[in-house]
Amino acid sequence: MADLSRIYVGLDLGTTKICTVIAEVAPDGELRIIGVGTSASDGLRRGVVVDVVKTVQSISRAVAGERRNCPSRSCPSARRASETTLAR
Repeated sequence: MADLSRIYVGLDLGTTKICTVIAEVAPDGELRIIGVGTSASDGLRRGVVVDVVKTVQSISRAVAGERRNCPSRSCPSARRASETTLAR
């Protein structure tokens, strides 16, 4: 299992879609993408959060898509990293 201190999570909140990406630092120092997810954006208007609940649901859908797209051996690390990030 990957060391969480070597996992990076990116989150892009847009008016039309939300994108997430999880990467880990490989032993050679390169970043390796281990999960990518997208979701339609609800709760945002012109880049401003207008409905927090809908925005959180959209982020959750993007993270769920990320879990489906990651290699099976990396998914536990990706899941823990994304849940930790969303909880903060």
